[in-house]
Amino acid sequence: MARLITGNPRLLCPLAATIGIALLTASPRSHAGELAMPEGQSLHLQTELFVALFNDAAEYSNIAGGFGYGGRATWRVRTVKKNRFGLFAQFERNYWLSSEIELDVVPGVIDFGGGVEYLFFGGRLRSSVAAGSSTLVFDTAFHDKGTTGYFIDIRPACLRWSPLDWLVVELCVINFSMMAPVVDEMTIRKIEYRTILTLEVPL
Repeated sequence: MARLITGNPRLLCPLAATIGIALLTASPRSHAGELAMPEGQSLHLQTELFVALFNDAAEYSNIAGGFGYGGRATWRVRTVKKNRFGLFAQFERNYWLSSEIELDVVPGVIDFGGGVEYLFFGGRLRSSVAAGSSTLVFDTAFHDKGTTGYFIDIRPACLRWSPLDWLVVELCVINFSMMAPVVDEMTIRKIEYRTILTLEVPL
């Protein structure tokens, strides 16, 4: 997986830019949960990497996994019990791995959407649900590049810890993601069970 990413500069450039934006917008003097917003409210930027080794390929297709990167911009508000409820916008670039003949990288899809989240146990756990558009970024035998359908992303419980006052690291051991960039005849639908590493900073 590392060789696939480092050997392709087209993957490295947007990935480096995403991480760079997150680090540049971070304020070392701000705590990741307390920002310059009205009392009880905060804004956050997240950048993430993910890999999917488990999916439904045996039943639906020969595409056997995936990896990629993404980001979220989140607005949060503190609840009565001092947990946090949030709304976010999400971007995701998902590359697929094909194993029909030999292991190969397929351009996959670009996803845009939004969702809701809930932080609990003092911010140590986060659950979220997102949905939106999923766009095919390559031509197939039956569909054109640019065909758009939908995606669903469900993260039941992600672990969070803060190694620095201005940085939160989050790990989702497994989540459920479904992309359906083609929903008419000859449907393309891909289900992934991902492991996700996320960095979060205040805006």
